[in-house]
Order: sequence, then C-alpha cells, then structure tokens
Amino acid sequence: APARAPDSTASTTDAQIHLRKLEPNAPYMSPLKEAGPDQRYSAYLEQRKAYAASTAFFIDTADIFFEAGQTDLGVRILSNIAEVGWHNRSLLRILSYRLQQAGQVAAALPLLERVRDLGPEEPQSWRDLGLANAAAGNFQQAMEFLWQTASRRWDSRFADIDLIALEELNALATRYKIPVMPGMDPRLIRVLPVD
Repeated sequence: APARAPDSTASTTDAQIHLRKLEPNAPYMSPLKEAGPDQRYSAYLEQRKAYAASTAFFIDTADIFFEAGQTDLGVRILSNIAEVGWHNRSLLRILSYRLQQAGQVAAALPLLERVRDLGPEEPQSWRDLGLANAAAGNFQQAMEFLWQTASRRWDSRFADIDLIALEELNALATRYKIPVMPGMDPRLIRVLPVD
C-alpha cells in the first residue's frame, strides 16, 4: 500500500510536561509552614528536638526558609548536614547542591573541595568543583577542574565522564573566551555543536 500523506489539517502541538513542586508531608512541615516569619525559627528549633538525626528534616526545613526569603536562616539550617555528615561524600554533595540551588555558590565551594578530598578517585568530585566554580565566576579554576575530569584515566564504571566534562569545558572556554591552559591539548579545545 502506498504511504499516506500526512493530514494537513492535523494539529501539530508540542507535548509538554509540567511537574508539580514536591510538597513533603512529614509531620514537622505543618508547624513550620503555619508559623509566621518571626516564629518560624523557634518552630524549627522545637521540631529539631525530634528530627535531629534526619537529613531530610534539615533539607525540607531549609527549603521553607529559602522560599520565605529567609536565606541566612536556611543556610544555617542546612549547615547541620555538614556537622552530621562531614565524612560522608553523599551528604556533602547534597548540601552543596542545595546551597547552589539557593544561590549560595560561594558557600558550596569548600564543601565540594572536601568531597573531592574524600573521593579524588571519583571524577564527579572534580566535575562538581568545575561547574560550581564556573557558576561562581571562577572560570580559570573551573577550566582546571573540568580538564582534570576530561584528561585523567578513571575506573571503567565512570565511562564517558571525560566526554561530558570536555563538552562542558569547551562550552565554558567558548562562552567566556578563556585561553587554553598549559597542559591542555589545544586540538581538544574547539566550539562543539552542543548547547
């Protein structure tokens, strides 16, 4: 049978996905949400007595403070994660990601350095430092960390991280006109057809 021509009257709409913001429903959320701005931190301290061992408590609570524009208190609350998990790369990564999400990139950098020091054999530790430094405007340092990710030999479980980091490095070099650093293979630095 001959192929049918597309129906010219058919609607060509783009599919869209809309995600709702996660609304945690833990018992500690209601008292914090219901408290006024001046009473919110006291409500947090009261709830902390029961949930001090829960990382999710600090993350959820900090989000409430960030959304209310109480950034300093949100950062203070998140800092509890560093106290609990100073030797835990995963917790420190989560903390640094949350700080960056809240616009506190400078506060995330020392945490990512700690993650890198705890796990120098993980390329993601170097890549995270590169991306966070780029977000902080430290482009030369960002390039150095991304080059470490792109140029070192990693365990086979980290397949293709070098290509990802190389694309990010090239995007950074192109966008901000950063010269090739000593030790970088100039043949690998070029505008790539990616966003």
